[in-house]
Amino acid sequence: MSFSLEIEEKLKKLVRTSELSHAYLLWGNNATLVNDLAGSFVNYIHKEEWSPIKKDEALSDVLFIFPNTDRIIGINEVRRIKEFVSQKSAYGTHRIVLVEGSECMTQEAQNAILKSVEDPLQSSLFIMTADHLDRLMTPLLSRLFKIYISSSYASLLSEYKKREYIAQSVSDFLKKPPATSEMIKAIVEKEDDMDYFLSILILELRKDIIKNHASLREVLTRVRFMKQFNTNKKLQMEAISQKIHYA
Repeated sequence: MSFSLEIEEKLKKLVRTSELSHAYLLWGNNATLVNDLAGSFVNYIHKEEWSPIKKDEALSDVLFIFPNTDRIIGINEVRRIKEFVSQKSAYGTHRIVLVEGSECMTQEAQNAILKSVEDPLQSSLFIMTADHLDRLMTPLLSRLFKIYISSSYASLLSEYKKREYIAQSVSDFLKKPPATSEMIKAIVEKEDDMDYFLSILILELRKDIIKNHASLREVLTRVRFMKQFNTNKKLQMEAISQKIHYA
C-alpha cells in the first residue's frame, strides 16, 4: 500500500481505537485534495463514512470555518470557536472545528485559535488544512500534528479504489448466476483492468482447487487463448462465466 493510502488507514484506526490527538494540520500543494481528505476525516469521525464532507450539510457537532471571498479568515470567525467547543456533543464524543485554508487566518485570528489549541477541552478536536506553512505562526504549528499530503495521492487513491472495485466485481462474478452482458462488457472494456480481474479470479478459484478444478482449468485455458490468439474477449468471458456456474 502507498504511503498516502497508509495515511487514510491510520487516520481511520485512530478514530476506531479512540487515540485521536486534539489538533491536526493536513497540508500539501493540492488544496482541493487536502480539503477533501480533511473532510473525509471529519466525516469518518462524525459518522464513520470516508467521503468528502458537504459544506452545506448541517452537522451539529462540526463547526466549519472557511476563508471569505478575499481569502481571509478574520478574528470574528475564530471567536465562534470558544462557544462552540464549550457545548456538549449532540451525537458523538467530539466537537470538531474544521478550518479550511488555515494559512488565510490573520495574525489576530491565529493568536486566538492558538489559545484554544493550547488549552483544549477534552471533547474539542481541531482539524485544519493549508497549502503554505510559512504563513502560519510557529507557536501554532508546534501544537498541531502535521500530516503532509502528496499531490500524487489522487492518482494513487484512484488506482486503489479501482482495484477494490475490481475485487468486488470478481466476488459478484462468482456469487451470482452467469454474468450479464453488461457485467462482461465492463470487464473487457479496458485490457489492464481485465488482466487484473482474471488474476484475482484465478487466485479466488485456487483457494479451493479440489472444488474448483474444472472451473480453474477452463479459466486458464481461456486466458491462454486470449493471450496467444486474437479471440473475442467478450465471448471468452461468457464461456468462463458459464463454466463456473454450471461446472
